[in-house]
Amino acid sequence: MCPGLYVFDASVSFHYPTVAEVYSKDSAQLLLTRETIYRDSLVSCSYHSNGTLKSRHVSGRPTPKLLSTELYYSNDQLRYGMRYDLDTLQLSTTYYANGKKQLEYWWYEWRAFNDWTEWYDDGRLKLQGHYEPGPLTEELKHREPLPIGQWHYFKPNGEPEKIEVYSEGKLIRTKVY
Repeated sequence: MCPGLYVFDASVSFHYPTVAEVYSKDSAQLLLTRETIYRDSLVSCSYHSNGTLKSRHVSGRPTPKLLSTELYYSNDQLRYGMRYDLDTLQLSTTYYANGKKQLEYWWYEWRAFNDWTEWYDDGRLKLQGHYEPGPLTEELKHREPLPIGQWHYFKPNGEPEKIEVYSEGKLIRTKVY
């Protein structure tokens, strides 16, 4: 990743879209980053050394506000994608380089909420659990996620490994197979 300085000056006028690209000093053919400025948004992309997309971030403008992020493996496989809408319960999914799901969970206001599921890279289930928002903390002014109910863990071969039982975020019992 190329270090850079991001400056926004409202007095600068653009022809839309305006594209700014940074290439490697070692190879004028190797695109490192591309910024595309539209009237209402900014799209920032970075690239792997093989030329494939590494990340894509979309922000609103003229007021900068991150709207979405996508991260990619060098084989063009989506690694992670997220829309940033803090007022809505969101599903977040990450993937292995082979395209199989790695992690899927719900979040709200930047905290895990509801179901949490993890998989091994061959697609077999690794973990299933559930979060609920805890009590409102006065010092932090938010609710930390608490594990609730049964959390099921599985071995790589698919066999059950253990079950943890939580009540109000506290582990109360573990059953090992």
